[in-house]
Amino acid sequence: MTHRLHDATGRPVTEGAAVGGTTSGRYQTTITGPVLQLGKGKAKVLVTNHPTVGSLRAQNGDLVWISTDRLFLIHQATERTFTGFRSPDGHLWTLARRVKGELFETPDVSERYHATRLRGTYDGALTPVWEDAPAGQSPVMALLENPHLVLRGGANLLS
Repeated sequence: MTHRLHDATGRPVTEGAAVGGTTSGRYQTTITGPVLQLGKGKAKVLVTNHPTVGSLRAQNGDLVWISTDRLFLIHQATERTFTGFRSPDGHLWTLARRVKGELFETPDVSERYHATRLRGTYDGALTPVWEDAPAGQSPVMALLENPHLVLRGGANLLS
């Protein structure tokens, strides 16, 4: 079942969107990360901000459910996508393909790790890696680079 969610300001939230929010409960902390799953009035977020103080608080790689009244859309999901984590030894750990669950893998290591085990292996020193999507080309620039579009009816791009 697909749920439709809106953040605290009323903007629609989709899977993959980058969000920030505050966890509830005794050990509150502010987190950022991509939305992995939408629930009823909540979103499951993969924490990708820098590690916080205290082992009981959400840290990099943790999965946290945040209610929509504590959730804020940072930017549209098409602008940046979460690629994975970079470890201090230079490995880029990405989500394992064709595996159910959140396992991370790298070409140099034969084993796949759950985020909490990966964080423990590197003593919490994981850096999130985001990939910026290429900026869309404006219709004016498209016409300047391809003037033959005007002859084919491309003039309506400017309207």
